[in-house]
Amino acid sequence: MIAVLAVFSMLAGAGLVAAPAEAQGSAQFFFQGAGWGHGVGMSQNGARNAANAGMDHVGILNFYYPNTVVTPVPPLENIRVHIGDASRVEMTSEGAIVFERGGVAINSIPSGTITVSAHDGGLQVGNAWTTGSATDPLYVSFPQPMKISNNGHRYLWGKIQLTVKNGKVRVVEVLPLEQYVQGIAEMPAAWPLEALMAQAIASRTYAHEVTLHRRNSTEWAQEYDISGSTVDQNYIGYDAQDSAWDQKWLAAVKATAGVEIVDSNGPVRAYYSASNGGYTETAAYVFKNDVPYTVAGPDPYDEGGHDWTTWSRTYTQESMSRWLNAHTDTSVGTLTAINVLGGEGPSARLDKAVVELVGTGGTKKVTGKRLMLVMNSKIFAEGGGLSTHLPGTFTTIGNGAGAGAPQPTGTAVVAQATPDPVAETVPDNAGFTPPPGWQPEPGT
Repeated sequence: MIAVLAVFSMLAGAGLVAAPAEAQGSAQFFFQGAGWGHGVGMSQNGARNAANAGMDHVGILNFYYPNTVVTPVPPLENIRVHIGDASRVEMTSEGAIVFERGGVAINSIPSGTITVSAHDGGLQVGNAWTTGSATDPLYVSFPQPMKISNNGHRYLWGKIQLTVKNGKVRVVEVLPLEQYVQGIAEMPAAWPLEALMAQAIASRTYAHEVTLHRRNSTEWAQEYDISGSTVDQNYIGYDAQDSAWDQKWLAAVKATAGVEIVDSNGPVRAYYSASNGGYTETAAYVFKNDVPYTVAGPDPYDEGGHDWTTWSRTYTQESMSRWLNAHTDTSVGTLTAINVLGGEGPSARLDKAVVELVGTGGTKKVTGKRLMLVMNSKIFAEGGGLSTHLPGTFTTIGNGAGAGAPQPTGTAVVAQATPDPVAETVPDNAGFTPPPGWQPEPGT
């Protein structure tokens, strides 16, 4: 995550790809950074590179989670995974689908599709109506893989729990932890086995710790333990384990069954992200969770070899001003400068830093993350994609990924005329349409 947020008078000849959305020759703002995601804990790309260099999964985990031990632990019997909420849910299977509460069947079909909808405060299951109380949920059994319309994925293990939440059908899968880990889709199955084993252990540990924490928290009032999205971990159920492509991932999960990352308090919150850009960040900075197993420092395994090693973005002064003026807390007229006033992370990332926006209409102070969210909401609303959005790993002026410790300076970022600006872009994720303000941060 060591990288640069800066303005360059000329980037021509740097070997980068021109940003297509912005006109050349006008005043420009340039953002640079490295990495993808929050940068805390394990870098998935770093794990891949370390495995390719001969490091085993225990060594990978020891590097990314210091002050811990990798060891078998007593199993967590069941975990409740939030699949989604919808007014209408279709369930499709080649086998039977049975709905029951307290051992009493409410409805069933031998195969095919059945629709569940929220109706009159309860659940309409085909032609049968029943209550949808969170304290007395409806359960669905299915011996064959079942497709659920919330996200189009198929599920096989455990049972589906149905309740009514805010006028919608809440879909939760209840299943053993090991089968949950088999359904995680966070790392390409073609990657080295030792990296996949490290990922399996990190995913299992994260789920175990989060589940225990939330079940013991008086502030957690949901009918599930963990989200099936990247809010926690990307869980796609049977679709992560049914093809020849997936068998290497399944082998990694089974080879590490029951193994987790622990410290003196038990399973740790095993944060991970796609890439830290060559420098790990602390959970204290990103999540306000000061734990001894996340430390800031150089990561020699994530200094290159992927699309997120470094990145750049170029935006015109006109676009920046238009986007910022759409929100009261960032509206400053024509934007003329951005000043970083302090609060950078140990890796020099700016999402929690104080950023001063200076324009013809005044001055405003926001966090770096707020600046990013405002910009991205407008970029996506105007049809821009991941190749033009601002990643959360932008930083102050530094030495560059892997070149040593950052040098935060609070340098002003000032709009300048650039006759031939160019900027590196990150390829879009195929088939994914992000909502406004989206940023990929697995394991958060």
